[in-house]
Formats: sequence, C-alpha cells, structure tokens
Amino acid sequence: MKKLFILSMMLVTVFSLSAQKKKQQTDLDEKDGVFYLKSDGKKYTGIAYTYHDSGKKKEEFTYKKGKVAHEILYYDKTGDIEREVNYKKGKRHGAFNAYYQGKKTRTVGEYKKGDKKGEWIWYNEDGSVKQTKEY
Repeated sequence: MKKLFILSMMLVTVFSLSAQKKKQQTDLDEKDGVFYLKSDGKKYTGIAYTYHDSGKKKEEFTYKKGKVAHEILYYDKTGDIEREVNYKKGKRHGAFNAYYQGKKTRTVGEYKKGDKKGEWIWYNEDGSVKQTKEY
C-alpha cells in the first residue's frame, strides 16, 4: 500500500510539472518588477525562456504570481548552466551557484533579500579556491 501511495504521488508530480506553463520571455510584459502575459494581462505563473542566436536556451525564468522565483543562465556553446539563483519577493534570495563551461563550480554563495550574505567562495577552473569573502 505504501508503494502504491508513493507511486501515485510521483505521477501527480510528473503530471503537474508537465502541465506547467512554458512561454518565451517575449510573451510577457514587465511593469515595476511584475511580469504579465501579453495575451490577457494576467500575472504570469510558469516558465519563460530566452534563446541565444544559435537557437540554444539562453535563460530560463520561473515565475510565481508575476514575480521571478528562479533564474538559470546557460552557455551558448555547450548548453551547460552558467549560473542559477533563487528569488523571493522579486529579490535574489537563497543559494547562488555559478559554473565554468564543463560544469565545474566557479562561485558559491547565498543572497538574503537581494544582498550577498555569509561566506562566498570563488574557485579556479582546477577546483582550487581562488578567493573567499564574508558578507
């Protein structure tokens, strides 16, 4: 019975994620940090993308009630993640991670209400620590 419950929850999650709205960033209008659908003027909840000239994904934004909740930037050449950060109430908030092409960590830190907080670490491409700074 427990296995059936877990399987059911996994299926619900998969279907809800696949049903999540996906748009291009050009489908949205921004006013005072809030994003609206051009088609009906409602605050947007879902995912929106921008693309490099090559056609590969450049940026991916997740919106909740018109506000950016998560942002991912991608390298054009490899499609690897360049950086990603979470948002809360329109400001960077939570973990920040940046990567070199090839998926090696470049920077690790955290934001709180839009400001850098705690220890930030920058790495060289070989994985050695380049710099640390406390905020």
